[in-house]
Amino acid sequence: MSYDGGLKAWDADSLEIVVDRSQAHGGERVHCLAVGPDGILYTGGDDKLVRRWEATLLQPAAAPLLC
Repeated sequence: MSYDGGLKAWDADSLEIVVDRSQAHGGERVHCLAVGPDGILYTGGDDKLVRRWEATLLQPAAAPLLC
């Protein structure tokens, strides 16, 4: 869960943040995430959208889905 609406990815060895997507859900809270069988990261938040991300770079993979 992210109260500030951001997504972050850490390096597993150094524990340094390597990708920081602040405002990933427009500043709204992020409540859940899941990785699909296609390797896409799906996140859902208070903005009532399911957003799709390329998991390694946290770049948008496709347009958001309305939930």
